[in-house]
Amino acid sequence: MSCQGMQLTRFSEPDELLTALPGVTLRAVPLRDGGFDASLVSFTLGDIALQVGECSPAIILAATNDTMSVVQLPFEGLETFLLNGRPAPSCPVGLYGPGGGLERVSSQRTRHAALFTPVVAAEALLSASAASPLLRPGAQALLQARPLLWKRVIDLIRAATTTGIANPPIFDAEEACRSLRASLLHGMHELIAEPKQCGGSQIVRESPARRRIVRAADEYLQANPARPIYTDDLCGALGISTARLADAFRVTFGVSPHRFLKLRRLAMVRAALRSRDNDGPPLFVRTVALMHGFWHFGQFARDYRALYGETPSATLARGHGPSRQRDSRRAGSTVSKR
Repeated sequence: MSCQGMQLTRFSEPDELLTALPGVTLRAVPLRDGGFDASLVSFTLGDIALQVGECSPAIILAATNDTMSVVQLPFEGLETFLLNGRPAPSCPVGLYGPGGGLERVSSQRTRHAALFTPVVAAEALLSASAASPLLRPGAQALLQARPLLWKRVIDLIRAATTTGIANPPIFDAEEACRSLRASLLHGMHELIAEPKQCGGSQIVRESPARRRIVRAADEYLQANPARPIYTDDLCGALGISTARLADAFRVTFGVSPHRFLKLRRLAMVRAALRSRDNDGPPLFVRTVALMHGFWHFGQFARDYRALYGETPSATLARGHGPSRQRDSRRAGSTVSKR
């Protein structure tokens, strides 16, 4: 087994998370004032990877590629945690097959762990049944696991994270990686075993219709990055009523479509200001704000500063710079972005 060790990476910009996870495309929209921050502790253990993340309040939209299966374990901030439009149950376990997607939101800081496994190896490594969402393209499921089993796996993940941060060189040793890998696979297998209705894991049913609306809305926003999108635009593009759109966003994210679109447009402005080319034509904050539908410049500036903790002009002055930070206390080489 090739062990690449452990690494701690910190993020201060939502767009830095886009390709931070192996085999996952991820978009983050800050939800509360005061700036954005996140961190990832990554373990590369041969053909699998464990990542333990912490994030300030945000809306997260993620999708796996067609080669990865993901087991996700949210374990802090569950009181306000929504996964795919459903309140997180106690002892939650999310399963995502190749091409699967998830939407999550929380109004408080959250922590979660995720195990990434090549889909071609998921059946053998996790003893997943042929019907498991981990093996089916586009599938996802949310389980409520047995409390003792769930706690055992979470305690293992906490211990590995604490040890790795305090003493990174320990994961230079092949045996330490082998031990963690074997323990993780055994614990995850027990968690995702065939659900039983009596005292065992239970499947938490989702709302596919609402999730399709939210996904379609996000795809429309992605296809029109330089155009300000409003609620009426989304309703017309998706062919749905204002009431259906509002219901989908409130259930899935706990916010109105208007609030989501405003937060998203602010994020797009920030990305544009950060990506300016020093050798290109001058870029002006007011021009960028107008391009993204902010006509009341004073209100825009106040909202932007409240959300990101700095003025738009300060963001523009810094320009695009790699603000993600890899902790100097790391073991092994950089975690590969598969």
